Formats: sequence, structure tokens, C-alpha cells
Amino acid sequence: MELQETGMTLVIVGSSISVMEEKVLSGSAPLYGRRTATIDLKPLSVTNARQFFPEYDPETAISAWSIYGGTPYYLQTIDPDQELEQNVQQSILSEQGLLYSEPEFLLRTELRQPNTYFSILRALAHGRRTPNEIAGMAGVKSGSLSTYLQKLRRLRLVERHIPVTESLTSSKRGRYRIAAPLFRFWFRFVYGNQDQLRMVGESAYEDLVAPELADYVSPLFERLCQRALPTLVDRQFRDVGQWWFKEHELAVLGLTAEGLVAGECKFTSNPVSEGILSDLERTVAEVRWSKRPADEGELYVLFSRSGYTADLEHIAETRENVRLFDLSDLVTTESDRS
Repeated sequence: MELQETGMTLVIVGSSISVMEEKVLSGSAPLYGRRTATIDLKPLSVTNARQFFPEYDPETAISAWSIYGGTPYYLQTIDPDQELEQNVQQSILSEQGLLYSEPEFLLRTELRQPNTYFSILRALAHGRRTPNEIAGMAGVKSGSLSTYLQKLRRLRLVERHIPVTESLTSSKRGRYRIAAPLFRFWFRFVYGNQDQLRMVGESAYEDLVAPELADYVSPLFERLCQRALPTLVDRQFRDVGQWWFKEHELAVLGLTAEGLVAGECKFTSNPVSEGILSDLERTVAEVRWSKRPADEGELYVLFSRSGYTADLEHIAETRENVRLFDLSDLVTTESDRS
């Protein structure tokens, strides 16, 4: 009552979703119905995260974001004067590292039966995407999997996504993925591998992570390309995401009134060739979208870690509907849209 007539603003901040919802926002909480605003802060984009390691080149910056994500606390563990592999070795792969047990600690404070959730997250980190794939690797009954996934989604740890041309409420072709890069990295390289990490010691990054890094970064690279698309292409986008149907799949598909914007993302050591563009054009022909313009004004965009062949560069120079982007385009123009 003493503060009721003052101009004071009370701001409550917390990183634990369950605590904030149960102790602050739920119907039995003292502040229920009294709050004037709720802000769900999103992680930093790769562009903003790069301020924690400004000297890293674009490829290293994307790899760093793909490992640490956009949470400032995690990014603060990076020493910008050290190489990325040194930082990962010291902060995540070493038993003395600040983030070595971070995901496990957070999950054990948030979840009951954490081991079941750990198995599900490990399956997701190793590329399982559909409920059947996840249940098979995690050893969870398909009938009960949805309950665990719903809990992980509520905690913002897992995301469900669908083909961008479909309705979020009615589509039954959802896939799942770990939302936070650090958790994805931890469940792929740390969880279940602690004994091996101790055995290899200081060479853990070189022996275990480096050989798989490009494969690990690739799906996150696709997310960055999707988020960057509206800032790179001058069209009014209705939505941007992935698309798939049967054996056909597009890493990037933007829906616009002018037509589809379809893209391929290659985080490989080889330059992208004309064949990739041809495959992209054939796949776009399979897309069915009820609002697709009759004139079919498709635009093809390609994103590459290692550049492009001379033939493909020539095609891009002679065709207005083909655009080529490199890694620097992503770390300097990526938007914060999720």
C-alpha cells in the first residue's frame, strides 16, 4: 500500500520458465492479474552475439553462435582473444569449465524424471526429427512421447516446426528440434561422453568435435539463412521457413505475393555448383501453395560457406532471379525475427 501512489515500477526477471510461471504468473501467484506487461526475451541473433567475439571471421562467428547460442551468460564465457576451439575446450568440454554441467543442472531443477528427457534431447541432438524417430532412439513409448515434448516446448528447450506452406494448427507433419544451440551441442558431444572426454583431455575438441563440426553447424546454418532472408531480399514476406513433402525438401522457402523465394544452404568445404541450382528449381516445381501467384515469379537464393563455381557465378550475373550469398551476408544483416 505504501508504494501504491508512487511512480515505482517493479520489474521481476528470471531465467527459470517454471518458476516464473508458477510463482509469478499462475492463478495462485500474488501478482496474478496485476502485471502490466510480460516480455519473453529472445536470445541474441548471431549479429548481436558477434559483439562478444568481434575479431572472429564470419565462419568462426557462425560456428561460435551454433555452439553457444544467443544467451549472454554463455557468450560471456568466451575469451575473444582465444581461438574458438580453445574456448570450447575450456568452457564446455573440460570438467572445470563453467558450462560443462550447465544444461544438466538446469534440466534437473526444471524437470521430474530428467533421465527420460535427457534421452529425448540426445535423440534430437543426433538428428532425429519425427516422433517415431525420436521415440525409437530415446526408448520412449510413442504414446507418451507427446507429453514429454510438450513439457520441453513449454520450457523453450524444444521447437516444433512444420512445412511453411501449412497451417500451424492443422498440420500433422511437424518435426522437432532443440531450440538452444548450447543444449544441442551438449547433448551431442558431452552427454554420455564424459568418460571419453576425461580420457582424451585437452585434445577433446580436436578429436571429437572438429571432425563433426560442419555437420553439426549445418542445420543451424539453415536457420540463420531463413532468418536473414527478409533483410537480404526486397520483398514483403508472409512467412519464411522450411518445406518438405515426401522425398522433396527445401532448406529455405519464403512466401511472398510476388512468388516463392526458394533457397539452398551449403555449409561444406566445396563450392556450390550449377547442379545445386538445377536441383533447387526442380524441387520448387513440387511446392503446392494455395496463394501461389499465377505468374510464378520464383526467386532462387543460395548460401554457401565455400563460394561458388565460375559457371554458377556466370548464371547469377545473367539471370535476375538467381542470387548468391556468402557467410558475411549472414553475420552483418541477419534480423532478430524468430
